[in-house]
Amino acid sequence: MSLKWKKNVISNFDKKSASYDKNCFIQKRIAKNLANDLPKSGVYDVLEIGCGTGNLTEHLLERYKGQNFLITDISSAMVSRAQKKFPHDNIKWQVMDGENPNISQKYDLIVANMVFQWFEDINTTLEMLKKKLKPNGSIFYTTPGHESFIEWKESLKKLNLPIGIIEFSMPEGIYIQERINHKYENALDFLKSIKDVGAGLAKKNYAAMSPADIKKACDLLDKNYNGNITWHILYGKISAPEKE
Repeated sequence: MSLKWKKNVISNFDKKSASYDKNCFIQKRIAKNLANDLPKSGVYDVLEIGCGTGNLTEHLLERYKGQNFLITDISSAMVSRAQKKFPHDNIKWQVMDGENPNISQKYDLIVANMVFQWFEDINTTLEMLKKKLKPNGSIFYTTPGHESFIEWKESLKKLNLPIGIIEFSMPEGIYIQERINHKYENALDFLKSIKDVGAGLAKKNYAAMSPADIKKACDLLDKNYNGNITWHILYGKISAPEKE
């Protein structure tokens, strides 16, 4: 991943850390769903990648009371906000790029909620994280699927306008796919909501649309879909590799 693009990712999340909690209703729902699937026992050391302001962190602390946590995010502003919410003695906080984790110990559980879409090579990262698992450990994660925001993509295609949404891949270990239909007030409300959680960065080498083209696309989205937008969510689980 280009250093410039990654710096822009960090900058976006730093800037939007203050507005994140008011706009992360989808992320909260997904975090709760993922938490319900996590192991109920045998977990003592937990690593969270991309904590944001703590949507999944809250569930982890409740489920694994008294255990050891390393909670991380690439955005220092996000880490700071989460840390203020959960001033627990058994948590270590770290500003860390989950794609290049600077960790030495191994974990029973590694989790990441709506994070891996920002990585250049998800599968390479997963191979690296597998090596950070204890025997019988596991990785649980969520990430958007390729049908996310399909209404917006179709509107742009009909107008022959460029699509700036980053490409969503299908990593290994997917065990559930969920489609959430959320009704926004209108197209502008949808776009603003995405930006207000720091996720408004377009893919690399994207040529931004003019205000006139954005209006055309928003008008078409409103006409055809009346604010209804699909979130396609992938839930993944990967177990520790077997010993050779």
